[in-house]
Amino acid sequence: HFTYRRTLDIYSQPFILSVASAMDRTVLASWHIAMALVLPLGFLTILVSALWHRRVAHLEGHRAQQMIYESEQRFRDLIEGSVQGIIIHRSGQPLFVNSAFAAMLGATSPDAILAMPSIEALYAPHERTRMRSYQKARMQGREAPTRYEVDMLRTDGTIISIESVVRVITWQGRTAIQLTVV
Repeated sequence: HFTYRRTLDIYSQPFILSVASAMDRTVLASWHIAMALVLPLGFLTILVSALWHRRVAHLEGHRAQQMIYESEQRFRDLIEGSVQGIIIHRSGQPLFVNSAFAAMLGATSPDAILAMPSIEALYAPHERTRMRSYQKARMQGREAPTRYEVDMLRTDGTIISIESVVRVITWQGRTAIQLTVV
């Protein structure tokens, strides 16, 4: 009886090469010679194949990550470079604000609006009840206008009328509201 067993660690994965044979002792010597020649070549073939497939998988993964990164970058450039103001909020809490929206309201940066506990203060006082009712209806899945004119407050206290297009979206895995204003 002859057994050849080899345990290898390839990229932190165990690889066991095992060959066993029952044969008489007269053939054993030639069998040893054959195994001594064939097994290293077979093992080398398997190892090269495993390394090749790992490298191809790594390159494909890297290429996919690069494509995702480039897509995200194009999206950021599009949204940040837009002349339309965009704000995303959940229950009035701002989650995303682009530069155009901040500029329309006279804010120094999008971060100034993101720091607010609620976007309600951005609406003119006479608009707040209407905006709350629209927001509540949307979040409950009921009908609410998707396009309307609304008066908003700039940081200097002046009121501006803007046209708003609103839709419910999923943001970071949860429902939110996106306002696009002109």
